[in-house]
Amino acid sequence: MKRLVIDTAAIRYNISLIRQRAQGSVIYAALAGDGYGIGLVELAGILRENGIDRFAVNATADAQALRAGGFETEEILMLHSTMDPDNIRLLLDLNVVFTVGSQEAGELLNRLAGQQEKLARAHILIDTGMGFGGFLPQEKDKLLSIYQYLPYVEPVGVYTHLYSAGHDITASMDRFSTALDNIRVAGFEPGICHAASSSALMSLAHTQLSAVRVGSAILGQCRSRKGEELRLCCHGEATLDSVRWLPKGSTIGNEQLSTLRQDTRIGIIPVGYLNGFGQEHSRQISLLARAGSWVNQHMRSVTVGGQQARIIGRIRANETAIDLTDIDCKPGDIVTFDIDPIFAQGLERRFVDSVDTEED
Repeated sequence: MKRLVIDTAAIRYNISLIRQRAQGSVIYAALAGDGYGIGLVELAGILRENGIDRFAVNATADAQALRAGGFETEEILMLHSTMDPDNIRLLLDLNVVFTVGSQEAGELLNRLAGQQEKLARAHILIDTGMGFGGFLPQEKDKLLSIYQYLPYVEPVGVYTHLYSAGHDITASMDRFSTALDNIRVAGFEPGICHAASSSALMSLAHTQLSAVRVGSAILGQCRSRKGEELRLCCHGEATLDSVRWLPKGSTIGNEQLSTLRQDTRIGIIPVGYLNGFGQEHSRQISLLARAGSWVNQHMRSVTVGGQQARIIGRIRANETAIDLTDIDCKPGDIVTFDIDPIFAQGLERRFVDSVDTEED
């Protein structure tokens, strides 16, 4: 057995904290990577039950899955500006809110929406320094053309993407403010304005505008202010496949061998890096943080019977060796381990509610 366990009580707690930090701003749940690894439709359902019913996706397939999964009227914002005519037609059929990141994208959307006599709602993307698309703040005429000359495109929002935590985003916010001022001075209303994603929302109050986009914070995979700690909602579980003693001097591993310094009781669990075990995002900025991350990777452990068991050698593709010398356990016992759900593969998903469990 190997599974990903998702605690819905932790998700509810994180939603409550996110709502407090948003301070009345509209909340878009960014459902990237199959709902950050716990299931797109499943996570959307939990969010809707807890009052969040606006979603943002990066792929047309995700918009299709949400509509097919019963989210027929909820707002879905596509966080990607496209020049693919077939993709645009499909998104029009799905009644998705578009992103327009260039004059050319706006003109194409206007033409295709006009052919169907539909009014395409859109958020305008401003490039404030990341360079992955959007109107530059100095492209005033191009930006305003979306408002002035495209009768089948209705701009209902404006947004930007900010740098990740660790960078000064003051200049980015100033550029975004310049673009918003250009829109207002021209006599148009920008509508819903948003810049903050999870990391900015939880640590930078001045980025909270009329809306925020949250993704990783929902699952607790995001730094937060002291005293406002998010809760990790996922962990992995696997059965202990085998237990045996190996004498001092024995080796464990494949490409890189680890030599045992003493007689050691070895356990094998059926999870490895192909399951996402040991995989993590590289978000560290400073050399000290990177050094800390390296140490953590080389001192990994799992939990068996409430005790920490050190991983021996490298995590293999489909299995991992652990040190059980001082732990009372047997094959078939449950081993728990940390895992980032977005990397989880080949694991059964199990949803639990820790509040209900404690009450039972």
